[in-house]
Amino acid sequence: RIKSLSGNVKEEKIKRELKEIEMINIELDHRVTKLVDENKHLKQTYKQLYDSIKSSLVRSKEQCDDLIKQVNIKSVENSDLNASLQEKVLVVQIVLWYLDSGCSKHMIGDRSQLINFVHKFLGMVKFENDHVVKIMGYGDYKIGNVTISRVYFMEGLGHNLFSMGQFCDSDLEVAFHQHTCFICNLDGVDLLTGSRGNNLYTLSLRDMMAASPICLLSKASKTKSWLWHRHLSHLNFGVINHLARQGLVRGLPKLKFEKDHLCSACVMGKSKKKSHKPKSKDINQEKLYLLHMDLCGPIRVESVNRKK
Repeated sequence: RIKSLSGNVKEEKIKRELKEIEMINIELDHRVTKLVDENKHLKQTYKQLYDSIKSSLVRSKEQCDDLIKQVNIKSVENSDLNASLQEKVLVVQIVLWYLDSGCSKHMIGDRSQLINFVHKFLGMVKFENDHVVKIMGYGDYKIGNVTISRVYFMEGLGHNLFSMGQFCDSDLEVAFHQHTCFICNLDGVDLLTGSRGNNLYTLSLRDMMAASPICLLSKASKTKSWLWHRHLSHLNFGVINHLARQGLVRGLPKLKFEKDHLCSACVMGKSKKKSHKPKSKDINQEKLYLLHMDLCGPIRVESVNRKK
């Protein structure tokens, strides 16, 4: 009997413990379910944050690319501005040019201002004050879009001189007024404009930045013009002047070549002779009236019929 009572006590204890374990399991299930829900919520929140951060990163990258492009554009503009400022600074440093009616050629005293310079001793020039200057060569003077050809370098010359005679030889007109002077072409277009000061007419080329290129070339002599015409296989003078201005032919001087008459060889080469019109009726009625002469032969190589 005592054993049966002790067995009943153990069963009750086991049942009570099982109930407690079951309750604990139920409570744990609730906690797990709650944690799973919280985990899902955290995943969604994290995904939303990641998407927002990703879109903001893309926008930030696009903004950075735009800023980099703007910086590059500004740097290019600044470099161009610096280059233009340097050119303007150089232009400001140019000395005035004086128009001289007694000067036979354009003259300059600064060798560094000339391009395409030809170093050649061309003699001596004596001025009114008995000052003697050496002619050490010639070159082209270029500033902006203005190009003046065949400017002589005078060593030690303190002023820059424009020759009115050389302008006139280039088919240009020089006009003087009370306060200004003009250098224009035969069509009346002003190429250079000067001013009067201290009873001297001067040209400031920093004000002559023309919209289209201007090339003031010396005129070549008639003999030299036709000589280069024959040298270049009777090329027309328009093309020769273009080659001279662009410097495309080595040795061709930068002069203005003119045609004062027609080239007889060009006229003969371009002439045409009309063919003879066929006759309406046959007039070869008599014997031996029409002769056919074969002027070819004899030939070393025989034909099929062994004829030469």
